[in-house]
Amino acid sequence: LLGRWQQVEGGQGNMIPVGGLAYYISPPTSLSEVASSPFRALFYVTFVLSTCALFSKTWIEVSGSSASDVAKQLNNQQIFIQGHRDTPAALKKELNR
Repeated sequence: LLGRWQQVEGGQGNMIPVGGLAYYISPPTSLSEVASSPFRALFYVTFVLSTCALFSKTWIEVSGSSASDVAKQLNNQQIFIQGHRDTPAALKKELNR
């Protein structure tokens, strides 16, 4: 399920993935590997970017830096954006822009 592994020749017991999910989420080691297996390279790039996006979205929500949290903080401090309504919903909408 996770992958097949093969020992590196001349290595010190190092194992490299040669199949399965572990093969696709491990980075290609050279440009020749990218050229020989473009699907693997594309899958790896997609996996890394998706993981980073998910982590950053989760971090913003957990850390209290989301637009709704900042709007509440600014509203509690009575800080408003000039020319806009002074409601937390309007401030949240403006922060999301």
